[in-house]
Amino acid sequence: MDALTGSGTVGNSWNVGTQTLTLGAAGGSGTFSGIIRGNGTGADGTSLEAGITGVLKTGAGTQVLSGANTYTGNTTINAGTLEIVQPVIATNSTVTVASGAVLQLDFAVTNIVQALVLNGTSQPSGVYNATTASPYITGTGSLQVGSLVSLNPATANFQMVSASGSLQFTWASDHQGWQLYTNAVGLDAAGNWFPVPGSASVTSENINLDPTQTNVFFQLRYP
Repeated sequence: MDALTGSGTVGNSWNVGTQTLTLGAAGGSGTFSGIIRGNGTGADGTSLEAGITGVLKTGAGTQVLSGANTYTGNTTINAGTLEIVQPVIATNSTVTVASGAVLQLDFAVTNIVQALVLNGTSQPSGVYNATTASPYITGTGSLQVGSLVSLNPATANFQMVSASGSLQFTWASDHQGWQLYTNAVGLDAAGNWFPVPGSASVTSENINLDPTQTNVFFQLRYP
């Protein structure tokens, strides 16, 4: 069977494989409340459309959601890779990625969600992507957990921490999700700007100073 179309509700589970699960095509309607399974060893290329109430990815291999999916429930990846091409994860939903599983975000923007659970641990508000949430999240897209990040110009305050000899940067809580960038030698090649690991999920960072390094700069910017 190449496609499932028409009206009604599909329950339990549907082994999609390389097929297309379409609900609501040609004037029909329907919902899917069960499990989307992708147990192959390669990309399944699956398109899911309309009325999907939630997605649970099980089994090895890659399951691709490439269409204009409109499911409103939670997204759970227990094994393998769930690849989402468009930023359509519901803002009031929870995304859960188990140990060894991967959520691949192929869009170039930030998808806001209510909660994110990685390897059984709920994550604080912030932006999560291939930089801040590896190896659970890959691809070019990001998930924003919690309230919207302020896009107003940000100011990073700094002060010396005498006990440790480090430089402490702090910024406003409504700018959590912004990242501290530096060109410091030792973390990357000299002269290249790169984000301080983990800075997108906090509002302060302590940077150990090396007096042998010169022309070191820092900036706070939105990813």
